[in-house]
Amino acid sequence: MKILSHIRNNGSFMMFAGFILININNAYAAPSSDAPFDTARIYHAMAKARRGEAITVGVMGGSITAGSLASTEEKRWANLVTAWWRSQFPSSEVTLVNAGIGATGSDIGTFRIQKDMLQKDPDFVVVEFSVNDSGEDSVYVRKMMEGVVRQLLADFNMPGIMLLLLKMEDGSTAQYDHKIIGNYYQIPWVSQADLIGPALIEDGLVLSDVYGDTPNGIHPNDLGMQYIADFITERLDSIYAHLPGDEALPEISMILPDPLVTDVFACTYTFTASTLIPSVNKGWNAGATQWTANTPGAELVFTLDGNAIAVKYDKVFSTNRGRAEVWVDDNPHKIIDAFFTETWGTKPCFELVADNLPDGEHLLHIRILEEHNPLSNGNYVPILSVYKAGNITSAPPIAVPGSPKKELVNISVILDGSLSYDPDGDTITTYQWMVQSAPSGSTTAIENDSACITSFTPDLAGYYTIGLKVTGLLQESVVRSFFIHVVASNTIPVADAGEDIILATGKRVKPDGSNSYDADGDPLSYEWSILSQPEGSSALLYQGNTPTPYFFANVQGEYVVILVVNDSLASSSADTIKVTAIDGYTASPRVETDKADVRVYPNPADNILTIQYHLTCTMPVQIRLFSPEGHTLSEPLNCIQKDGLHELKLNLGSLSHTGKVMILQVKTGNTIYNQKIVTF
Repeated sequence: MKILSHIRNNGSFMMFAGFILININNAYAAPSSDAPFDTARIYHAMAKARRGEAITVGVMGGSITAGSLASTEEKRWANLVTAWWRSQFPSSEVTLVNAGIGATGSDIGTFRIQKDMLQKDPDFVVVEFSVNDSGEDSVYVRKMMEGVVRQLLADFNMPGIMLLLLKMEDGSTAQYDHKIIGNYYQIPWVSQADLIGPALIEDGLVLSDVYGDTPNGIHPNDLGMQYIADFITERLDSIYAHLPGDEALPEISMILPDPLVTDVFACTYTFTASTLIPSVNKGWNAGATQWTANTPGAELVFTLDGNAIAVKYDKVFSTNRGRAEVWVDDNPHKIIDAFFTETWGTKPCFELVADNLPDGEHLLHIRILEEHNPLSNGNYVPILSVYKAGNITSAPPIAVPGSPKKELVNISVILDGSLSYDPDGDTITTYQWMVQSAPSGSTTAIENDSACITSFTPDLAGYYTIGLKVTGLLQESVVRSFFIHVVASNTIPVADAGEDIILATGKRVKPDGSNSYDADGDPLSYEWSILSQPEGSSALLYQGNTPTPYFFANVQGEYVVILVVNDSLASSSADTIKVTAIDGYTASPRVETDKADVRVYPNPADNILTIQYHLTCTMPVQIRLFSPEGHTLSEPLNCIQKDGLHELKLNLGSLSHTGKVMILQVKTGNTIYNQKIVTF
């Protein structure tokens, strides 16, 4: 194969004063690269590696950058380019940061570049968004890509920058607009969109040979990844050929030119459900990672400053998905639709709600609509992030006053605000506690209402609402509240661990404490433990804070299990059951067979997924992960294992899969266990 022979044979290069003028016989479509590229930043990255210092190579883009359809991680274009740096500078430790996220363009990119890339202090960054930006309005693409570029250029680590311009098999690409940004800021770019055609002709191939999802033709296969990497490394070779000595390295300018379109998106901030509190919440649920609602009319209102405000949500082919209208102040309303007509997975979506806003605070409204896609019958909408850009202040601090609890009248109650925090890392400087509501006639007051940790003594039975507001260096939080149910007396709850159990050795034991109760009707928490077990047993209790925990009676003999329940004010007496394991015993209706002896948690999962399973004898075990379409993502285990309890931890973050859903399959002997896994 003669990949890039047409460039090596026909290309010409000129270098002067830290710039390289590259002309490849008019291979590029307009706009042309007749203006010199500024290579000073890339020179400094190469010089750093030449001195043997550690460097970080960063890549940012969509699913092609993430490595979709590459057969192995090493065959992704990002890894192949990183291999060039390691080969060229063997004394330098080269780290790759891959910030590719499927179905994302430069709009989401300009808001995530700080967290996903610049906080990693990269020395050289390749940016790829031309496929996912295709089809968007040119002005929109340019201002979002300009935001990405200006943030890279303004970073104090001064990374070298290169734009990668890709196309789909049908020619769709946003490279024209990306080239305009690259040329304006004198950033070197590499156009696979322009170079792939001549390269394939010379190598006797066609476009369908380098795309792995023909006829759609979006994601390159291994060969396509190799072409991309070769185009980039050929450009790096040309720059390296003119790398001056350390004493002659050109100076890097930190002075940015006036913006070509706008500099609003050069200053951005991202809020999540844990770092932004709505000023109005009618019917929405705030989880750890998102706000969700499914009732028409449910509305959120956020108070934000800045000149542009946007939201991120996701859409998926699911019949519970609905629509919402979003708007800022009195600006036009826009519709977001969380239903996806495609079935390939979950798509992250960006909606620029309003820009060209005046400086100062604005109100962002999000309201669930009655109408929805005809293929859906629900109204569920998730909001993953809220964005602001332009002339913005830092994020306000978050007050964390506590959670609902039950207390006794005339007993001092501790109020602890120490978990309050500032998303920017600023110090919390003041605390302000308040009694927002109390039973009629109550005169209770908070003892020291400006302390981080303080107390108050409720003087009457009933419900009290306690609020907390905190202040950071520049801003104050909204008031966060929780309620306290104060009672005159409390009945101690009763634990019921169930009946004694007899079962066969090696089987799973599942005690049942669901008959425990509290005479006051208070919710209970559960605490199970194994008090004693036969000599030689190493049984571990799982899910010990639920009504029905379990463990494996792995040694013959007697196990003593105890249960204590708590109503938040008092703990019950311990209730005890005896579990007797007998070799060969077969008459226990409470024991489940090994067909059900698979536990997967947490689900939904973040990065680490834990799989536990119990084998009653030596047997083959195969564990695989599939995409919803049935493509194998990983096969972390395929071997013969002995009887007993086994555990496997999977790093989902290392997979090339960019969707939020995958299928886990655990095959033990002739038994197959399938489980849908949802990721954050």
